[in-house]
Amino acid sequence: MGIKLPLDRMKSFMPLMFMVLGVGAAQIFFGLVLGVVNAIKEKSKKHAIEKSGLLVVLLSIFLIVIAMVAELKVLMTPAYVLILIGLVLLMYGGGLMGVLEIFGTLGNIFSYIRILALGLAGVILAMVANQMAGAVGNIFVGVLVASMLHMLNIVVGTFSPSIHSLRLNLLEFFNKFVERGGKEYKPFKRVGGGE
Repeated sequence: MGIKLPLDRMKSFMPLMFMVLGVGAAQIFFGLVLGVVNAIKEKSKKHAIEKSGLLVVLLSIFLIVIAMVAELKVLMTPAYVLILIGLVLLMYGGGLMGVLEIFGTLGNIFSYIRILALGLAGVILAMVANQMAGAVGNIFVGVLVASMLHMLNIVVGTFSPSIHSLRLNLLEFFNKFVERGGKEYKPFKRVGGGE
C-alpha cells in the first residue's frame, strides 16, 4: 500500500493541467502589463495600444472559456464586446501582425504544459523502473536495472525542466516586454568620468 498524495500526477492530470495553464496565463499577462508600462515610458503610443489590445483580447477569451465551463451565459455578451474592442486596439497598434500575435500568445501560454508533461514522464519512468526491477527475477539484476533507470530519470528530471523553464522565461515571458535597442550596457567605467 502506497502513500496517498493529495494530487497524484497520474490520476489528476486535468486539474494539474488547468493549474499549469493558469500559472502560464498569469505570467504572460504580467509580461504584457510590463510591456504596456515599458511602451508608455518609451512614449511608444502604438506599442502601448497593441499590448493593451492583446491584454483585452486574452481577457475576453478567458471570459468566454469561463462562461462556457461554468454555464454563465451572462458573461458572453461582455466577452464579445471586449474581444471587438481588443481587436480594434490591436489593428490600430500593430496592424494585421498585431492580430496574429493573439495566436502566438495563446501558444506561449500552452507551452507551459510542457513542464507538466516532463513531470508526468518522470513519474511514468520511475514506475517502469520499479516494475522492471521486480519482473527480472534476479534481485541483483533487478536492482541494477532499476538503479540505472532511476539515475537516467534523475538526470532528465534535473536538466530538462530547468532548460524548459528558462526557455519559457526567456522567450515566452521576456518577449512580452523586453525591447531590443536602447543604451549599451557598460558596467565598467573609470572613476573620473572616462571609459
